[in-house]
Amino acid sequence: MKKGIFIFLVAFLSFPLYSQHVALKNNLVYDATLTPNLSLEIALAKKITLDIGGGYNPFTFSDHKKFKHWLAQPELRFWTCEKFNGTFFGIHAHGGEFNVANLE
Repeated sequence: MKKGIFIFLVAFLSFPLYSQHVALKNNLVYDATLTPNLSLEIALAKKITLDIGGGYNPFTFSDHKKFKHWLAQPELRFWTCEKFNGTFFGIHAHGGEFNVANLE
């Protein structure tokens, strides 16, 4: 067991470590509205990242009430300092579709 851990640590530490290149994110406000969501942000250059996020609510509630929808939001971000840190300027688009029924 100790030999396996040692080999793992040596193999892991022998690779060069870099700053962050990928971020996996979740929006808790969407979760509170029962909309599962996920966002992936990928570094493209020293100060540029691409964020691709989306959410999907497939649920039908009691009495055939619906608040079904899906959404997508890609965003290109230019960071003023360094990627994933500080202020950024972004350009993004929104897309989606919804179906609301029997809500009073």
